[in-house]
Amino acid sequence: MPNQLASTMTVREIARQAAETIRALNHLTHGGGELTSPGEVRDVIASLGLMGQGLPQLCEQLARFLVTHHEDGQVAHDSGQDPDLSVTEVTEALAAAGQAADMMTAALDEAHSASAELRTAR
Repeated sequence: MPNQLASTMTVREIARQAAETIRALNHLTHGGGELTSPGEVRDVIASLGLMGQGLPQLCEQLARFLVTHHEDGQVAHDSGQDPDLSVTEVTEALAAAGQAADMMTAALDEAHSASAELRTAR
C-alpha cells in the first residue's frame, strides 16, 4: 500500500491524509461512538502501534533532509537571518519527537498486550 500511495500522492498529501485519519478516528470513537467491542479497540491500538513504529524513522529522515540541504546552502530563513539556529531547533525538536514516538509505541504495545484477554461480556 505505501508504494501505491507514494505513486499517486505527494508527501504533503499523505501527511495531510494521516492527520485527517486521526481526526476521523477521534470523531468516530468520541463517547464510544462507532466502537463495537473490546476486540475492535485492540485492533485500533495495534494499528496505532504500527503507525508509531515508523514515526522515529520519519522524524530522522525529515531532520536529515533539512541538515543536508542546509549544508548545501539550499535552506534560507524567511526573515533573512542565518538559518543555522532554526535548522538546529527543528532537528532537535524532531529528535525529541522521535523519542516520544518510541515511548508512545511502547505504551501502545503494552496496552495491546494487556487488552488481549478482553472480550464483550454476554
